[in-house]
Formats: sequence, structure tokens, C-alpha cells
Amino acid sequence: MISQTSSVTQMGWFDKLKNSLNLDALAQKLNLSQYRLLDLALFFGVGFLTGFLWKRYANYFMAAVIFATLLFVFNQLDLLSFNINWLKLQECCGVQHPAPDADILSMLWSWTKMNVLIIASFVLGFCFGAKVS
Repeated sequence: MISQTSSVTQMGWFDKLKNSLNLDALAQKLNLSQYRLLDLALFFGVGFLTGFLWKRYANYFMAAVIFATLLFVFNQLDLLSFNINWLKLQECCGVQHPAPDADILSMLWSWTKMNVLIIASFVLGFCFGAKVS
């Protein structure tokens, strides 16, 4: 007589969390692509790093801000010249551009609506980074 034992597989807490969240359905419902999720993770990481460094090295950060301001003033006075391709930088980071409009406030509002998830992930990462250190 052979007895059969049923083996019950135990799921780990991460697998249970993954199954309960159902990330694929959530991403599909929020209309998020894989690249958009990558952008969110990237901006969360940059926000975390910025918050962490801000909390630990605020004096150095302020010195860097003053240095960048001096570079900007020198550029305006034509003492120093440099160019930054802002469109390529924004394209690389996944920031979307609003349609051109005559009113600057409506353009700012439409940019904010288009990039609200990126802004929120950066702010959330910044808060976590400042809290950790």
C-alpha cells in the first residue's frame, strides 16, 4: 500500500504581496507602460539620493547651488560660455512637453498634469531619502 502525500508549496511574503497587488493589472488600469514605470523608478531613486545627500551634506549642496548660480551669471555676462541641450536631456529622462500656448500658466499647468507621476515619485523618494539619514 503506497500512501500519497500532497505537497503544499509555501509562498513567500514577497510572492504573496506580488499576487495581492497584481502589478500588471494595476499598470494596465493606470495606463502605464514598462518605460513609464522605469521613469518612475528612476525619478524615485534620484529623489531618494537627493534627499539623502541634502540631509547629510546640506552645506556642500548650498555651495554647489552658489557655484551653479555663479556659472549662470558668468554665462549671462559672456565671461564663460557653455551650452546644455535641454531637449535631449528631457527626452532622455522621459519628461513630456506640453503643446505651445500663449499663456505661461496654462503651459505650466499642462506640463504638471502630464508629469504628475514623475513629480510625485521624485517627491516621495526625496522624503524617504531625507528620513533615512
